[in-house]
Amino acid sequence: PTGAITLRDCLLQYYEQEELSGGDKYKCDHCKQHHDSIKKLSLIQPPEVMTVHIKRFKYDAFFGNNTGSKLTDSVEFPMTDLNVRQFTKPSEKYREEQATTIYDLFALVEHRGNLSGGHYVGYVQHEGSWFECDDTRISPVSAEFVSKVEAYILFYRLRCPRARVEERENILG
Repeated sequence: PTGAITLRDCLLQYYEQEELSGGDKYKCDHCKQHHDSIKKLSLIQPPEVMTVHIKRFKYDAFFGNNTGSKLTDSVEFPMTDLNVRQFTKPSEKYREEQATTIYDLFALVEHRGNLSGGHYVGYVQHEGSWFECDDTRISPVSAEFVSKVEAYILFYRLRCPRARVEERENILG
């Protein structure tokens, strides 16, 4: 494919409805029979912190020869305003308590290296600034730099969960 893959593309594929048939039929716990079925994933209550693991390693088992490789495709991810509403099927209780489904990135992990070895580096946002955390060294970096990192794990925080709104209202009186 031309151009970068987006995190949105990855989420759309992950949450896509899937038909289970043939060798993938669903086994019913009640009748113990296998049936054609539809599998659909959704978020019932978006978590306060959402961790997104980007598949960066591929393993092939061909004629008993297990081989693997690191996937280095560029995946564009939003720094702010990741809206997961289309992937939710919220419960009634959740709808009453909390309506937001918008996330902002606050940290990520990058894997530098290949399948047989490498190094993990973290990036974290603190008080509006981004920092690279590499073993014992912490260095300031720009948001633009972070946005171009080959992310392995992304950490998003739900924007202003209801509990935080209530805390702020209590503080402000």
